[in-house]
Amino acid sequence: MIFDTMDNLKLYKETIPYLDEINKFLDNNNLKNLLEGKYEIIKDKLYAISSEYTTNPNGPLNGNLEVHKKYIDLQIIISGEEKIRFSNKENLTIFEIYNEEKDVEFLKSQINVSEFYLQNEQFAVFFPQDAHEPGCAINKFPKKIKKIVFKIEFPK
Repeated sequence: MIFDTMDNLKLYKETIPYLDEINKFLDNNNLKNLLEGKYEIIKDKLYAISSEYTTNPNGPLNGNLEVHKKYIDLQIIISGEEKIRFSNKENLTIFEIYNEEKDVEFLKSQINVSEFYLQNEQFAVFFPQDAHEPGCAINKFPKKIKKIVFKIEFPK
């Protein structure tokens, strides 16, 4: 997992696949005005999802976490803030088996879960071993956020 500010995103060129294409998308789009939806950048390898939602006091997965096998998540807050819970998937037990079509497996959280706040102009990267639950309200106070998530094909 990576957690940093947008000013440092370019430093991760060796770590994050397709970072040049991601930066080009970021440079060529006004993210504050980007409509909600999916934006195909490289077919089946890289796409972006723009969304707006209200954070949930109990977490949208009710304390459970998700992992992906095919895609890395690069999550960027455009406005607002949210709490993200995370853990290495090896510390958790399977709650719902992997759905290949949706590229998601749900895990039951145990005691080895940490959290951080993702705020405006910050990003987080979650690799296949990084279980995560974004969308949690900070201090149980729901807030509206705008976010973009890049789904990046994980190298085999």
